[in-house]
Amino acid sequence: MIVHRLTSVRVGAFTVKATNAAGTSAASAASASVTPRTVPGAPTGVTSVAGNTSVAVTWFAPASNGGSAITGYAVTSSGGQTCTTTGALTCTVSGLTNGTGYTFTVKATNAAGTGGASAASASVAPVAAATPQCTATVSTSSTWGTNPGYGQVIIVVRNSGTVTTNSWTVTLVWPHAMTVNRTVANSTVAGSGSVTYTVKNVSYNGSLAAGVDTSTGSHNPTFQVYGAGVYAAPIWTCSAT
Repeated sequence: MIVHRLTSVRVGAFTVKATNAAGTSAASAASASVTPRTVPGAPTGVTSVAGNTSVAVTWFAPASNGGSAITGYAVTSSGGQTCTTTGALTCTVSGLTNGTGYTFTVKATNAAGTGGASAASASVAPVAAATPQCTATVSTSSTWGTNPGYGQVIIVVRNSGTVTTNSWTVTLVWPHAMTVNRTVANSTVAGSGSVTYTVKNVSYNGSLAAGVDTSTGSHNPTFQVYGAGVYAAPIWTCSAT
């Protein structure tokens, strides 16, 4: 027999009586006390942290588990994307659009079913991960000669982004082929004898914090070049990882 219309509080023991044409028996021994089971309450305190095309969502367990252990949670974004857990109080919703605001709600599930949704989180927009960036300044400390023309090249590489660089590359394009004449310092140089040079960091000056340049520690790349006619400056670009 099933007893209906109970609430999710601890109730007393149950007894049973039998009835026939002669009347009703005495009560049975009392059963052990039981707690009726229902769906969990709504989770609370939903917060979210933006990632790149994703948002990490955290929350608190409901005040009531409905009389049965919670077996999982489901998070739903205002855009319909979801993530689930088997009891953890955090998960990451993926497949979101960077720059678009999303809110999130959470539901808890136990053996009796799924409870109501939490209050929505504050809106948060995923953002693209910051990437290393750099700028370079190419100059000469001196030039001389007319054919060939010589130049003592100095390069200052600056971290122009918001995250630390691991390495950098400066690409130089000269008006005409140039040849490296003397020892290269604080860098490696490829392309001697051609129009295009690739200048890369060495082990001690590739990592630059935001706003820092290779002048720190006197680690600016330097080298001497020569080519036909008077020295003419190159154009250049800088890339970082």
